[in-house]
Amino acid sequence: MPFFIGILLGNLDSNMQKMFALGTLILLPFLGTSFGSNIDLRIAFHSSLSGLLVTVLFMLICMLPLIGIDRTILRRPGYAAAGTCSVAGLSMVVPSMAAEFNPSYAPYVDTTIAQIAFAMILTSVTLPFIVKRLAGTTAREVSIRANH
Repeated sequence: MPFFIGILLGNLDSNMQKMFALGTLILLPFLGTSFGSNIDLRIAFHSSLSGLLVTVLFMLICMLPLIGIDRTILRRPGYAAAGTCSVAGLSMVVPSMAAEFNPSYAPYVDTTIAQIAFAMILTSVTLPFIVKRLAGTTAREVSIRANH
């Protein structure tokens, strides 16, 4: 709800947007601390290989088809599609919510949160390089076409 209120206020009054823009810099360390404090390092270490597998599967299942659709159907270079394929931090809430609705998932919550955190960090680090490479490839292709 606060997210939607912020969107509404920011779009209705540009002064509100300017006033709250500085708050992002103040809140980011607190959000990062909150994110990090919920991860058990032992579970994160034991889940790192499965987290890597989750990340690779996520990228294969999401990114490759989206890039293909972006290039073939939309006739776009594909880097916008690749840029949207990052695992969001908010997705770490899903395992806890699922366990609240169905207690049989409770034993898997910690491991799942660690896997999602690993995927989030890995996609946040790797996707800018992938998008840059796709954008660079596209720029070279456009340059080659222009010279011919």
